[in-house]
Amino acid sequence: MIPIHSLQTAYCFLHQKRNVYLHSTLDWQKDDIEYAIAEYADAMDKQLLIKLAQGRKDFLKEHTFFRADIDSAVAQLEAMLHQAQAQTLTERRSIRQEPGIRRPRDGSNAETAPEKGNQR
Repeated sequence: MIPIHSLQTAYCFLHQKRNVYLHSTLDWQKDDIEYAIAEYADAMDKQLLIKLAQGRKDFLKEHTFFRADIDSAVAQLEAMLHQAQAQTLTERRSIRQEPGIRRPRDGSNAETAPEKGNQR
């Protein structure tokens, strides 16, 4: 399983670099971004890179396909983050519904056991 932190870190870095790349009119700046992302890909979580690359060994490293690769990586990471967040919300909801635990309606995180005599 890929840690959520790896997804978040990769998304933040790649999304930010992609935005600069898309709006840059300077070839040297685009080359620098391609180099930085290729270096990042070498150091990133290997499971995540394999999943994003979908079998391509030169993913995020080949100039010819860089624009398509970065677009694909950002879109996949965004989808993975949405899925992870939805799963986290589902898990939190199931915990809240465990019998024997009351949660206050005031939004605080305090948990209390049911009072004696008030159990149903």
